[in-house]
Amino acid sequence: MKPQQRDTQIVAFNSSTTISPIAHQPQQPEYPTQPPVADQNTTDVRDLLAALGKRKWFIAGITGLTAIIALLISLSMTPVYRAQATIKIDPNERNIVDYDINTGAKGYQEHKEYMQTQYKLLKSRALAKKVIDKLELESTLLSEEKSKKAKPFYADFIAEIKKKVQLKKDETGLSGQQQKKLPPAELAFLKNLTVEPAGKSQLVNIYYQAKDPELARSIVNSLTTNFIQMNIDRRIEAAKDAESLLREQLVLAKAKLEESEAKLVKHEREKHIINTGKDKSLVSDSIEEINKAYAKARSARIEAEADYRRRGSSSGQMKTLDNTVIQSLKAELQRLRSKYQESLQIYKPGYPLMQELQNQIRVTQANLNKELKLVKSGANQDLKTRYEAALQRERELKKELSREEARVLESRDRSLGHSTLQREVETNRELYEGLLQRMKEVGIARNVGINNISVVDTAYAPFTKYKPNTKLNLALGILLGLLTGSLLALLLEHADDRIKSVEELKKLSQLPVLGIFPNVKLKSNKNTRQAVLVTDHPSSAIAEAFRSLRTNMLFATPEGVPKLLHLTSSSSGEGKSNTAINLAIVFAQAGKSVLIIDADLRKPSLHKYLKLNNSVGLSNYINEEVSITEIERETDFPGLTAITAGSFTANPADFLSSNAMLNLLKQAADAYDLVIIDSPPVMGLADALVLSNRSTATLFVVASHETEKKHILGAIERLKMGYGNVIGFVLTKAREGKKSGYGYDYDYGDTWHEGNNVARLELKSLKS
Repeated sequence: MKPQQRDTQIVAFNSSTTISPIAHQPQQPEYPTQPPVADQNTTDVRDLLAALGKRKWFIAGITGLTAIIALLISLSMTPVYRAQATIKIDPNERNIVDYDINTGAKGYQEHKEYMQTQYKLLKSRALAKKVIDKLELESTLLSEEKSKKAKPFYADFIAEIKKKVQLKKDETGLSGQQQKKLPPAELAFLKNLTVEPAGKSQLVNIYYQAKDPELARSIVNSLTTNFIQMNIDRRIEAAKDAESLLREQLVLAKAKLEESEAKLVKHEREKHIINTGKDKSLVSDSIEEINKAYAKARSARIEAEADYRRRGSSSGQMKTLDNTVIQSLKAELQRLRSKYQESLQIYKPGYPLMQELQNQIRVTQANLNKELKLVKSGANQDLKTRYEAALQRERELKKELSREEARVLESRDRSLGHSTLQREVETNRELYEGLLQRMKEVGIARNVGINNISVVDTAYAPFTKYKPNTKLNLALGILLGLLTGSLLALLLEHADDRIKSVEELKKLSQLPVLGIFPNVKLKSNKNTRQAVLVTDHPSSAIAEAFRSLRTNMLFATPEGVPKLLHLTSSSSGEGKSNTAINLAIVFAQAGKSVLIIDADLRKPSLHKYLKLNNSVGLSNYINEEVSITEIERETDFPGLTAITAGSFTANPADFLSSNAMLNLLKQAADAYDLVIIDSPPVMGLADALVLSNRSTATLFVVASHETEKKHILGAIERLKMGYGNVIGFVLTKAREGKKSGYGYDYDYGDTWHEGNNVARLELKSLKS
């Protein structure tokens, strides 16, 4: 074993690593036996969009296929035309007479029920039958219905069997109707008929679909005409039925009226009751008149008494206004007083002329007073006389009223049951007259034929086809294709359990992703080293990715880069050997002494990639055939030494767990800065478990779009059981990023942090 030759250090390595056979249990993180449920099952919108984006051509193919199918179906379908007519149905029309057969809807609920009834009548089989008979459509409808059923390839065979069965039925005497049952033409007619209300109005749109546009127009117009006529006929029939019923009721009412009148006349004759024909007897009329006269006399008496007691003086004064003598005396007295006043201007009161005037004034005043007294006395006497006369009349009318009341009571005793008979007669007469009036009005309504349905727009022959709608079918086909393709793509993506991205790998375990390598394919030729991409293309993205992994390894453990680094994977073909060789090269380019050991004794490949002789190698050393110095091979890369697998051995696991292997690893760790071990896959083999236990750390390689999640979890669980220290993942064959040169223009300016307070490091290429 060569001694360590280089002193240059990038970061201090752990040179004091001690290894013991089984007791070596390096500190390791806890690995979940299965991915956290929330992390694995939670799918956000970005994941769905990413899954759809990966299978976009699959979705596009499904969409194109469904669009073509929809287009072909639309072009192969027979064009169908639809004619339209609009009618108005007025449920609240005014009747010509006070009584009519139709009772209009008075409320919203009644209006709604009425309109729903009309819609059902428009789609009734009775109306369809009338239209079919009028236009002679039965044969046409049945032939179209029969043509809709396409004959399968076995139709002729089935028809032959039916023919034989038909002959047997004819022999048994079955009728033609029993032998062959055809669906009624009305059902085929109603399939193409559509009735739709125009919003919340009284307008109704009627549509009919047919292959012939003229036939569709004729059917719609005939349907509206027959519906209106059916409505009129229905009202006329209802009027006839009502008139017949009223006539029967009228005969019964007339008989009851005559019977009740006969009973009333017989009762009046027996009880000697005289009826004036005004619904009252003579006694009743008499007492009513007397009662009115008594009330009037009493009112007159009260008025006369009030005048006599309270308005006597005022009545006298009113009388004086009408007395000519009093008025003349007042005028004479006024004249004498005026003359006296005028004479006082000339004469003195003692003058004989003045004394004469005074005597005349006194005589005239005395005569006036005497006359006023006589008039007042006469007025009081008149009021008294009037009051006494009114009182006397009131007393007489009261006596007469008492006598008439006695007669009425006597008459009522004799006319027991008369009122009942009279009311019965009145009731029967009103019923008879009402029925007679209704029967006349129903007769008028039947003859008038009122219609509350009118045609707003008649149907015209449609000039454009209604079905198939090619554009709509094509759009639906595209939409269906998108939905179907997307659903299938998501189902395929869900069924695909392989790791496809860094995010999925991070969600799968708590381990960090230390390296990401694009999927690079180089032209295969004899002069190209397929695994040595770092030296063949030093400026490529893949070379930068390995240098980024080298930098990440500086912080992979608290002690720096592990002295004994073990690389494994869950299965073969995931790029494990490629990763080991390139990682060893980039560490050697950084000035480190690196030893790479091909511990895959079952399927060695290191000697092929590095073009080394594999006649003597690791297996020969473990068999104690050669020494360590004899199996070390110098490579074409400065600082990189390799130990190939050597000759074939039957029990690789026993070889790798031997003390010789432990001694080799211990000496290699002392002599080299870094020892990289390339081992077989984990699943199904024990080799990787032994090497992981004997190493300082294990780097797990995962191939994108190839490695299944369950295999990764199973491999990590097995390594955990073998006390392996798995420090992270390396994702190979990644399909992310944009193409650039040999690889991908992938963003390797990544950051990584795992349990240590390490500052973020922007990874840059480390130039050798």
